Amino acid sequence: MLYGIRVLRELTNNLVFFFLPLFLFQLGPKVEFLSQFNLNDFQKGMIMVGLHFLLYRLAFLIFAIPVGKLIKRVLGFKNAFIVSRLLALLVFLLLERGTSIYWLVWVAAFLDGIEGSFFWPNFFSVFGSNAKNKRVGEDLGLLQFMLQFVAMAAPALGGLIAVFMGYDKLFLFGVVLSLLGVVFAVSMHPEKMTVEPKFSELWAWLKESQFRKLSLTYIGRYLDQSVLVLWPLYVFLIIQGVDKVGFLYSLSLFLAMTMSFFIGFYVDHNKSKRPFMISGGLMTLLWFVRMQVVDIWGIAFVDVSNRLLGSFHWLFYDSIMIKRASGKRVFAFFVYREVIISFVGIITWSAFITIFIFSGNWKILFLIAAFGTLTSLFISEKIKEA
Repeated sequence: MLYGIRVLRELTNNLVFFFLPLFLFQLGPKVEFLSQFNLNDFQKGMIMVGLHFLLYRLAFLIFAIPVGKLIKRVLGFKNAFIVSRLLALLVFLLLERGTSIYWLVWVAAFLDGIEGSFFWPNFFSVFGSNAKNKRVGEDLGLLQFMLQFVAMAAPALGGLIAVFMGYDKLFLFGVVLSLLGVVFAVSMHPEKMTVEPKFSELWAWLKESQFRKLSLTYIGRYLDQSVLVLWPLYVFLIIQGVDKVGFLYSLSLFLAMTMSFFIGFYVDHNKSKRPFMISGGLMTLLWFVRMQVVDIWGIAFVDVSNRLLGSFHWLFYDSIMIKRASGKRVFAFFVYREVIISFVGIITWSAFITIFIFSGNWKILFLIAAFGTLTSLFISEKIKEA
């Protein structure tokens, strides 16, 4: 049931949320609030994108620990999953209405952050509690294979829906998939957590050098993934076709899918970090290659290479992270992870808005992402007992 919820969410992300930056960018020039400032349409579009993700992370930062306490004291994991899927449904309904009532898009962004605080710590906690320590890589590899299998055709399909039916109809597909997620959540029977998250404990953990080093890798991965979310928009600006963007991503997903299952087995049975370090180094270099991309073949090369390298690198990273979260404080561990990421996310998206107000230079973002990928290499399996 946990895999079912996660797979449906990934399908939703690749079918609908994949095109959200494009939708926000095209919406920006139409928003009356932004028209009050001396900005061109490109700047308005980029600010609209940045504001969405800034509000998302702001909500996450505010609600992560309070929601964690609510889950521990009242809801439990099962009901929290149900609430998250119902909130996701509401987010898509707001986005659908936001195609004509623009301010609802910002409400949807904030609500999406609250939804994430119900979902992500829950998912990682239940997964980490049930995965066998010696087979974490295989479990993650199987999950990644399933995610990429169901999502393989989603970007191409989502692009066609957006072009021929409109973004409003695309968001309605998200409503349907969220309802299916509720069905899976109702069928779950996860174990209860034993420890609730606390601000005081997070502050105490941040004083430990090992946790600060681990937190640095959280920050690095977030920077990489944040800029990667914007890559479809960069591609769109080059090739000027929503459907073409979707087809390119479907191709890269297909190639990466074929490797995921075998990589998980390799991670569990090979203790050397050399392949992890090499893949991270090559992914860092890919961000510099992105600066030179000017045509569809260059885009295809970067996408396929990133998917293939990322299938190994991030699976290895997640495997170590799950093992680091072992112990009775597993739920608190992942709540604190989201708090740290959200704090950095607010800084990141504020910087993003500033960059596109004053310079509009994509290369600055790619350099930030390259730095983020590089810092993910500092993750270590050395832990203290939780």
